[in-house]
Amino acid sequence: MLTKNFLGSTELEVSKLGFGTYRVDARVKTHEQALSYALDQGVNLIDTSSNYMHGYSEQLIGQVIHGKIKKGQLKRQDCVIVSKAGYVQGETLEKTKQHAETYGQALVKINDQHWHCLAPHFIQQQIDQSLQRMQLDQIDVYLLHNPEYLLPSLGEEKFYSVIELAFAALEKAVTEGKIKYYGVSSNTFASKDNQVNLDQVWTCANAVNPKHHFRVIEFPLNLFESSAAVDKDINLLEKAQMYGLGTLANRPLNAFTPAKELFRLVSFKIDKKDEVLLDKELAKHLQALVQWEKEFNQIPMDEKVQPFFLGHVLYAQKENITDLFQWQDLYRYQIHPLLENSIKQLSQIDEIRTWLDEYMTQSMQLIKIYTESLSLKAQKKSEALMHWLDEQNQGLKQFKSLSQKVLSVYQSLPELSSVLVGMREEKYVEDVLNSQADLDEEQAKAILQGFKDIAS
Repeated sequence: MLTKNFLGSTELEVSKLGFGTYRVDARVKTHEQALSYALDQGVNLIDTSSNYMHGYSEQLIGQVIHGKIKKGQLKRQDCVIVSKAGYVQGETLEKTKQHAETYGQALVKINDQHWHCLAPHFIQQQIDQSLQRMQLDQIDVYLLHNPEYLLPSLGEEKFYSVIELAFAALEKAVTEGKIKYYGVSSNTFASKDNQVNLDQVWTCANAVNPKHHFRVIEFPLNLFESSAAVDKDINLLEKAQMYGLGTLANRPLNAFTPAKELFRLVSFKIDKKDEVLLDKELAKHLQALVQWEKEFNQIPMDEKVQPFFLGHVLYAQKENITDLFQWQDLYRYQIHPLLENSIKQLSQIDEIRTWLDEYMTQSMQLIKIYTESLSLKAQKKSEALMHWLDEQNQGLKQFKSLSQKVLSVYQSLPELSSVLVGMREEKYVEDVLNSQADLDEEQAKAILQGFKDIAS
C-alpha cells in the first residue's frame, strides 16, 4: 500500500509516488491504461502542464478521471491534480505572437520554438484551457512553470515584480474557485546559477496577500542532482517545511550529470554480448554503408536527387554519439523522419531500385547494431551503480531494478511530499510501485551525499 502524507500545510493527502505526465498523450492507448492502472493501485497525485504534448497530456487526464468518476471507480476528491503555465510553444506560440505587445516584460523569447510568459492574462487563459482539457471545475494546484527563463533578460528586481503580479493573478483564480492552491516549479531552486530564491518568492506571496495560497514547490531531485536534499547552504527541503510548503520532486530517473549529460537511472534488459566484438561489428557495418552510399553517385540517371546518407552522417558524428538516450532522440526526431522521406523520394526512381533495396537493408542493420552497442554501455553503467548502492546499504539489495533502488532512497526523505515518476506503461507502474521507503532519513541523505561527493 502506498504511503500518503499531507501536501505541506494543505488538507490535500498525496501518495508518496506521483504520476508524471511529461510525455503522456491522449492519443496513445497504453498511456491511458497506465494512468488508469496507477490510480487503481493507489497513486492519487497527477502532475502535468499546459504545454505537455501540446495539451494532449491534460486531455488524457480528463478522459481517465472523468471516465472513472462516471463508472463509480473514483471520486474527484480522492485524486490531486497539479498543472502549470509558463511555456509558450506550438499553437499557443502562434496565437501569443499576434498580441505579443500586450504581455509586456513578462513575455520573453527563448528561441524560435519556445517563448516564456508569466503575464497575468496569459496565466488566466492557461488555467481556463487546462480546466477545459481536463474536464474539471477546479485544479488542486497550479504552478508557475520554470520562471527562471525570465531571469537573465529581466534581472532580479523586474523578475520578482513579474512573480508578484503572477501570484496576484493566481490569488484571483483561487477567489474564483478555479484553483485551490498555487506555487512554483523551478529547475533552479537548489542551484547557485540563475537561482529562483525561495525566500524572495515567499516575500512576493506575502506582498500580494498575507493570507496567500502559495503552498507548493516543485524541483528536480535525483542521485546526480541532490542539492535540494543535502546542500546545507541552500536548505531547500528544510526551508520549504518551515514555510509549510508541499514539495514535489521531478526527474527522479532522468538525471543530468556534472558534464550535463543525460543519465537514465533505470535498468536495461538486453542480451549479454561481448562489447569489443560488438564495437568491431558496428565499425564494419558503418564502413560498409558509407561505401555503398558512394556507389550512388556512379548510377546513371536522368533525375538529380540528393539522398539522406545515414552512413556519412553517423561516421561524421560517431565521436559525439556516446549516450543511448541521445541516440534514441536523434533517431526519433531527426534520422527517422529524414530517412523515411529520402526513401520515399528515391523509391520513385526506377534506375536506383536495386541500390535502394540494399541501402535500406544496410541502414536498418546499422541502426540495430548502434542501438545494441549503446544499450550495452548503458547497461554496464546501470549495473555498476546498482552495485554501489547495494554496498552503501544492504537493505537496497531487495530491490531488483536501479529505478526501485533510487526511488526507495528518495521516498525515505520525510520532508519530501511526493516523487513524480513518468509511468507511460503498466509495466513501468508495476516497477515503480515495487519500490518503498525502506531507509531512515539519515541513511537516505548519506547515500545522496556520498554519491554527490564521488560524482563531482
